[in-house]
Amino acid sequence: IHENVGENGNGGPKEYQESYDELILAVGAAPFKPPIPGIERPGLFSLRNLQDMDAIAQWIDHKAESGMPMGDMHFVVAGAGFVGLEMVEQLVHRGANVTLVE
Repeated sequence: IHENVGENGNGGPKEYQESYDELILAVGAAPFKPPIPGIERPGLFSLRNLQDMDAIAQWIDHKAESGMPMGDMHFVVAGAGFVGLEMVEQLVHRGANVTLVE
């Protein structure tokens, strides 16, 4: 099996064929939710896709509209991978207090 692959490195754009016998697309898994009391309560979110992000943003906006200033909100982000760090950055940018747990 051959696949045309595009690359844009220092030498400029180029295209080449990459050969393989089998192709595995590993797009990730469902987020781990530990079996602890309260894991399904409002305000606990998993972030895997845009719909999850929309739900988080709506929850934050609802809290703000209810009179809670962003600076009074404290968020805990579990996971220091790319998505977790990006979430921390965006929350801090909005003025929230954030704790990152690895």
